[in-house]
Amino acid sequence: MNSVERLSHDKLAEEGLYPPLEAEEAKSFPDPEKPEQVISTYFYGEHLHWDKDKAPLIVERGQDPFNDGRFKLFFLQAASGLAHFYIGYSLLVRAALARQP
Repeated sequence: MNSVERLSHDKLAEEGLYPPLEAEEAKSFPDPEKPEQVISTYFYGEHLHWDKDKAPLIVERGQDPFNDGRFKLFFLQAASGLAHFYIGYSLLVRAALARQP
């Protein structure tokens, strides 16, 4: 499944309005890594827990302001997607429980 950002980029490239992605970059555009990886990195490297393997990655990303902001934004997008899912699921459970005698 492709994001809206990826679909719009592909369409613009197809129409010659934007340069096409190189093969290596096209594998992961626009997501720098899998959502579960970035969530794990920030939850276990900074926000909730401290992990000796993931904390240095957070420090390394902080050295480059662009990549730091890029990965933090990607983390927030991935985490907010999960939040929407769980909020919707909780409302479904709440409605189901309210109908029980």
